[in-house]
Amino acid sequence: MFTILFFDEANTTEAIGVIKEIMCDKSLGGKPIHIHEQLKIVAACNPYRKHKEELIKKLEQAGLGYHVDADKTTDRLGRVPMRRLVYRVQPLPQSMLPLVWDFGQLNAGVEELYIRQMVLRYISDKRLPDLQNLADVLSKILGACQNFMRLQEITMALILALGVCYQACLKRRQDFRDMIVEYFEEPFHLLDMSGQIFEHKNVQLDDNIAMNQALKENVFMMIVCIELRIPLFLVGKPGSSKSLAKTIVADAMQGHTARTDLFKRFKQVQMVSFQCSPLSTPDGIVGTFRQCAEFQKAKNLDRFVSVVVLDEIGLAEDSPKMPLKVIFVVEKIKIY
Repeated sequence: MFTILFFDEANTTEAIGVIKEIMCDKSLGGKPIHIHEQLKIVAACNPYRKHKEELIKKLEQAGLGYHVDADKTTDRLGRVPMRRLVYRVQPLPQSMLPLVWDFGQLNAGVEELYIRQMVLRYISDKRLPDLQNLADVLSKILGACQNFMRLQEITMALILALGVCYQACLKRRQDFRDMIVEYFEEPFHLLDMSGQIFEHKNVQLDDNIAMNQALKENVFMMIVCIELRIPLFLVGKPGSSKSLAKTIVADAMQGHTARTDLFKRFKQVQMVSFQCSPLSTPDGIVGTFRQCAEFQKAKNLDRFVSVVVLDEIGLAEDSPKMPLKVIFVVEKIKIY
């Protein structure tokens, strides 16, 4: 039989160095210690996770003791102020890192057992009435709620992937949608993601602008590709809402300052345009990418993205200096 010494939330204490010394160095205060072979030491650590930008802004606006500006505080974990973390944690010593094991998430079966144990404990503590079948029914309800929330996220990701990878390449798109919808069944719950983006409360358009199919598709593709940092070539005749879509996206994707809750979940975008022409040069395009890279410095790239917009890119094909060749080597010259 083993005895387990369990350090819970080990990285929330400034004494993490002592825990490391015991676990890794088998010493205490620099003096060797003998640990019995039947004694096993386990430490649980909280994850390094930041609050969402919306919550950070609300906390800082509310005061809550934040009298020192976040950029000036010395209470940090690396570059991140401690108060912006979900858990107040200390950096793990380097010698502990090889011992770290990601617990991950519970699978549905184990999660249901865990929920059931919690319900039974509440019943045992008289915090819930001891009614017949209460534990079984309540556990199933809570388990189903957890599973539904996970599946919503999976379905959302699947629909976005189908829209970008398949539908955008087709001419008969309605036929594709009619066909693919027949394959959506449990556990997937079909959501109209592109329709949600264009609810009247999420995108503000003037009365003289029609939300036609071309505009919807352009905005949808731009938002998804910007959010995931996927290069996008938007091809269309004059008047097919390319520039209008760019204006709408730039106005809507303002991060935590966006007008609607939907777009507050997306990155803040800053677009830098380069007007292509037969006189365009490779240096001009590279310079625009470098300018975007400068905008992204010291920014949280999970919440901010700088986008290069090459207007009328077809005109640059006539340049004798072949500036478009540089697009294929932008990543290699480490502009990002």
